[in-house]
Amino acid sequence: MQSKIPSEIKIIGDLGIWEVALMAGGEIRISAQAYSLNEGQYVFVALAEGQPRFEVELARIPKEMVASITGG
Repeated sequence: MQSKIPSEIKIIGDLGIWEVALMAGGEIRISAQAYSLNEGQYVFVALAEGQPRFEVELARIPKEMVASITGG
């Protein structure tokens, strides 16, 4: 049986701005509620409405590419 994918996802709460400084120089700005380190990658997420509520993955960046993360 296939799971039903919602046609619209409603984010719960506000998104913060995370500034990711890259090892090679430059910066990425990501709107998300939180991030974690998972299997060598920083994963940025937002909480979405549903039964049960669930996280929506917004971005993944390999740890070795990141110099620092600030904001939120």
